[in-house]
Amino acid sequence: VARTATVGGKDSGYIPHLLDYGKAGLLCNVESPDSMATEVARILSDRELYQTLVHEGCTYAEENFSENVIVDRHLKYYSEILGKPLQPAVEPRKPKQVA
Repeated sequence: VARTATVGGKDSGYIPHLLDYGKAGLLCNVESPDSMATEVARILSDRELYQTLVHEGCTYAEENFSENVIVDRHLKYYSEILGKPLQPAVEPRKPKQVA
């Protein structure tokens, strides 16, 4: 999981979900150079926005896409299919602190 990257992405498909609908990264029209330039300029010129996006992006990624979260989701899914509880074979990693 990325730790300190501020990203922008296409405002369609699954990308908005990955960027927490604009809270964890900026959404733009990637087919429009002006749209992309505007969002990059916002990140570069607004230190508070940059820091917020870094913090929110890291927090959102850790809470939704970390190894522990994905393993737990898969175990829950397979438990439902098999009709019995499953446990990870190894101890889950402790998440790193977000800046």
